[in-house]
Amino acid sequence: MLREVLRLAVERGTTRSEELARALDTSPELVCLLLAELTRRDYLQAVVPGCSTACEHCPLRAACLYRRHARVWMLTRKGKAWVAEEPISRTFGVAT
Repeated sequence: MLREVLRLAVERGTTRSEELARALDTSPELVCLLLAELTRRDYLQAVVPGCSTACEHCPLRAACLYRRHARVWMLTRKGKAWVAEEPISRTFGVAT
């Protein structure tokens, strides 16, 4: 299921944990745990674990979901290798 949640999240780009949970027929809480496990295993890396830049000066202002309690991850080299058989983007966000 780890690979499924990783592929689905990356395919969708920006999504909500509830949407991933529906697609995987599981709970949003389990999706959050799976994303945390993927991070712990070094398949994902948090891009913005916290924000210290004022929004008006941030170059990512237009794409930022952090203000709405979203987390943004990117695939690590290990994560890219794990899902290499499918074309994927490098970053995605999940609103929790």
